[in-house]
Amino acid sequence: MDNTIHRPRSTDTTILPTSQERFAQALWFYRRALKGSEKVNGRKSPFTVRCLRNTVSVLLRQGKYQQARELLEPVLKGLQSSDDPWAAPTIAIMGNGFYLQNKFEEALEWYKRALGGYKRSCGENHPQTFVGIYNVATALLGQDKYMEALEQFHVAVDGQRQTLGADHPDTIKTERAMILTKELMKASYSNK
Repeated sequence: MDNTIHRPRSTDTTILPTSQERFAQALWFYRRALKGSEKVNGRKSPFTVRCLRNTVSVLLRQGKYQQARELLEPVLKGLQSSDDPWAAPTIAIMGNGFYLQNKFEEALEWYKRALGGYKRSCGENHPQTFVGIYNVATALLGQDKYMEALEQFHVAVDGQRQTLGADHPDTIKTERAMILTKELMKASYSNK
């Protein structure tokens, strides 16, 4: 059984390449789009922030964590306490960077910040808020905090069932994560 927990995909319409050899091409494209958007729309434009997030996502998938952080940090300084709807997903990307490096405590910090932003900008019962809760749960699971993770997965899946329906891919993914968490918890207790 695959014990990997996969995060729901972003609602962003951008499709990132799946093979390493295409990352360089995508990175070139996104950097060009970022530069053009900054020039035309300004650094704080939602279009520019989206280009930035896409660029950072490619860097993270390439394992270029420091480059991603350097590119993202100046924007994050202005967004962390913002109610701007672009703030939370941008902050969550920093959590993704730490998560991909198995730095789950740091990921949890960033995911909690993003979750606060989702709640402020989207509301408590918004699908994106439930993705934020899911992310918090995955960081807790990475720290082997099974009960806390399971509680967060329950909150997320209950909200997803109400807002998205039982057959939505995010709901199904969260349900699978709950099952896996229960299995990991059971295995952890039986190994003691």
